[in-house]
Amino acid sequence: MPSPGHEPGPLALLRLGDCFEQLARPAEAQTVWTQPHTLRPLNPDVLLRLGHLALAAHEPYVAETRFAKAAEALCLAPGTSMTTDRDALSHALSMGRYDAALARGDRDTARRHLAEAADAAPQDPFTAAAQAVEADLRGDRPRSRNTRSQR
Repeated sequence: MPSPGHEPGPLALLRLGDCFEQLARPAEAQTVWTQPHTLRPLNPDVLLRLGHLALAAHEPYVAETRFAKAAEALCLAPGTSMTTDRDALSHALSMGRYDAALARGDRDTARRHLAEAADAAPQDPFTAAAQAVEADLRGDRPRSRNTRSQR
C-alpha cells in the first residue's frame, strides 16, 4: 500500500485495472493500466492487458504491437515482470499474438504463435483445443478405423 502522499505502486494499479476489466469497464481499466505503462513502458504484464483491450476493441494491429513489445521485454529484461511465472506470461503473450494474427486474417503467423504457446505450456487445454481446430482446418484429422476402404 502506498504511504500518504505517494502514488500507488505498479502492482496495485495492475490489479485495480483487472477489477475494472472484470466490471466490464474497459475505458477505466485502460486508464489505470496506462499509468504504470508510462512509468515502465516495457512492462510485459501491462502490455499484455493493454493488448487484450485492443483486441476487444477490434484493433488487432495495436494488439499485435503491444503483445510483440511485451514478448520482447520479457526476453530482454526478465526482471521487469510483475508476474512470478514467466512460462505462464510467455504462454499468454503467444496466445494473444495468435488471437491478433487471426483477427488480422494471417493464419500462418497465427499458427506459428500457437506453436510457441504450446512450447511454453504443453499441457494447457485451451492451447490443445486451438491446435485441434487448426489441425482440423488443415485437414490433418486422424483417420477413423472404419473407413470405406476397409469395409
